[in-house]
Amino acid sequence: MKRLIISFFFLIVCGGAFAQNADKLYALYNSKDYEKCVERAELATAKNAEFLEAYYVKALCYFEMAQSPMRYEKTVKDPLMEMVKSLSVLRSKDPEGTTFADHADTLAIIYRYCEGQSKAIRAGGKDRAVQLYQRLNKAYNIQTDALENAEMYAKAGDYEKSMREISKIFERAKNAPVLSSDVVNTLQRAPMLLVHNWMFDDLFSLAENYKNTITQNEAVSAGFRTAMYKVIDTAYSVDDKSHFALFSERITELYSSDEELHNYIETKWINLIDATAQKYRNTNPAERTWADTVLLRDAYVYLDVASDIFPRSADLEVKQMQLNREFHVAPIGVEVLQFKNAALEIVNQWRSQEFVCDTGRLVKVYPVQPLLWHDTLAFLAEMHARDMFTYNYTDNVSPDGVNPWDRLRSTYLRGTQYETATGVNHIQALKIGEVLGYGFTLSDVHSDDDMKKVVAAMVKKWIDETRSQNCVKLKSPDFNYMGMAVYGDKWVLFMAEIQDIQIRRFPKK
Repeated sequence: MKRLIISFFFLIVCGGAFAQNADKLYALYNSKDYEKCVERAELATAKNAEFLEAYYVKALCYFEMAQSPMRYEKTVKDPLMEMVKSLSVLRSKDPEGTTFADHADTLAIIYRYCEGQSKAIRAGGKDRAVQLYQRLNKAYNIQTDALENAEMYAKAGDYEKSMREISKIFERAKNAPVLSSDVVNTLQRAPMLLVHNWMFDDLFSLAENYKNTITQNEAVSAGFRTAMYKVIDTAYSVDDKSHFALFSERITELYSSDEELHNYIETKWINLIDATAQKYRNTNPAERTWADTVLLRDAYVYLDVASDIFPRSADLEVKQMQLNREFHVAPIGVEVLQFKNAALEIVNQWRSQEFVCDTGRLVKVYPVQPLLWHDTLAFLAEMHARDMFTYNYTDNVSPDGVNPWDRLRSTYLRGTQYETATGVNHIQALKIGEVLGYGFTLSDVHSDDDMKKVVAAMVKKWIDETRSQNCVKLKSPDFNYMGMAVYGDKWVLFMAEIQDIQIRRFPKK
């Protein structure tokens, strides 16, 4: 009985001493003398390792130092890491978490701060970041599974280890005869973890590797599809739309038969085209010049990219027709025939005249035979004019390295045999010439006469250009067919010598 009384008395004395010492530490902390407070806390725990409040106050001091680490660099190299170490020691001394419960609100603020400092933590190195998160989990008694370990590695910036952990989860599941509900839940959550950490390539790789195995599970498949929708939304929200284009293409290829997902992505592209065109509409029409078309060109860039992703989209075709009609970038309806007739008439009128071209030296050219219209050449001219307008360049060679011969060889004019009622013919373009221009638009074209005036202005500019081959090309006797197009302020005249020869005659019956 005497022993129990002595022990009880000892606890009262110690408890009172702890309280007094804690008050002194808090007084130093509140005075913002953090360095001295840490020193006193370490002396206190050296005397009594069970003085839990001292570990907590020391962690608070390091937390305050972490707000201005440069100020305390002579005292402590890494205050954030020291803070987490102190909390880890506190947890080991107080496994029941009594002290953590007493200061739950403050410790929750500290935890959120550490999460918010993830980029700064990663700047110190991936290994340091991983170590910090491991100690943080230990301090806060957070039990982690494989997926949470993967998330920890991702937060630390070690994306390779994060993906390795996730791949292990899927590999184990692939070889398991039956998937438990917990495993299915983990598999379902994993894709979204990758999205949240911008590990998009890893997400696509995971989907490709397991789309014919585990993803046949309805819940797991739903997890992947949800992640794909989130990828599209995330990429769409970023100003730089290059990732939106890349991810749209990859997802539509990966989910080639998912009509609902395709429609969602296509609708996003149409919304983007409309929103971009609206920026051009918002400019003042009375003051608008074709320098403002950088806004409109972006809409056509998105239309072009979307058309590559959805080449058979009727909605995108309708959208292009609406834009062309609204902004009058190309001939529409009856204007198509007006443009063709004007182009033939005016080009051939110049070809029928004697003229002096300035190529750097004066070259006298004489009347040559008229050209005939060729729909394939007109189509190639239109495609190139549209590409130049969309991507704002004027060159025979496109930015991706395609030249006029490349464009022609994509058609039957590269050399094709075909049968007629009398025999077998061979048709081929043997020579070609392309003339490019810019600066004239259809914005003020409202009649047949208006069309002739704008076409005549463009052709005259070609004829009058100095130190240029355009004049002699236009009046070359080598060609017998032509096609012309305008798109926005870009013009293309495509001419060719096309031979269509019967190479074998069928016997008369």
